[in-house]
Amino acid sequence: IIQGTTHQSYIASIVQEVKRLNYDGVIMDLEGANSTTPSIGQYFATFNQKVWAALKPLHKEYGIALIHKLNDHDDYYGINGFEDWRLLGHAADFLVIMALDQSYFTPGPTVSIPWLKQLLAYTLQTMPQMLPHIVWELPFYGATWRLENGNWVFNSGINDKVAQNLIANIPAAQIDQTTSNMNDATSVHITYTDSSGIQRTVWYPSGKNLVNIITQFRQILKQTPQFQHSQLAVGFWYR
Repeated sequence: IIQGTTHQSYIASIVQEVKRLNYDGVIMDLEGANSTTPSIGQYFATFNQKVWAALKPLHKEYGIALIHKLNDHDDYYGINGFEDWRLLGHAADFLVIMALDQSYFTPGPTVSIPWLKQLLAYTLQTMPQMLPHIVWELPFYGATWRLENGNWVFNSGINDKVAQNLIANIPAAQIDQTTSNMNDATSVHITYTDSSGIQRTVWYPSGKNLVNIITQFRQILKQTPQFQHSQLAVGFWYR
């Protein structure tokens, strides 16, 4: 990132590739930068501004994919701290907010309406002018956890088909009905004990869940002055 702000070759190679294949534009999806590097937020914004400026004469769209963030220093600061939303809101034509992987430390949905409202609130706090130019990226997958020594531990992601097959083959006697809900409006979830005696839980958004989330979130956005006369843009990430 730092070298990209001073070495034109970093940007030239991107522009060259856009020209070679006549792309419509570029999305900068950089993840995992060291958030403790001094001034990394400013460096990253400067790099994006330079790429954006290089693409403008070609009339190509430029976007930045943003790791979800609820405040300036949230639980995921280790991976999202290098992204300063206030600065990045002035460094692209559009933004993609990765509204996925909501839950990790404890079992829960990969996306939910309350969480989207928090993401929206932080967006309005840091870059309200970009609200009409945001693609909200939602997950086409869920996640699983297992209980170890009394604590839930993240196990893996799981797609809809695998989750459905898994749940269909769990004997009813092994399911904890008090913490399971196959008819939840926004995220199917089930807690069960496997054949080895290990307690596990699965959360995933079904197609119906995603329709409900998009419908509700659209209504929330319409109540926001900055979103007036705009259309909700949604993308999906499949794992």
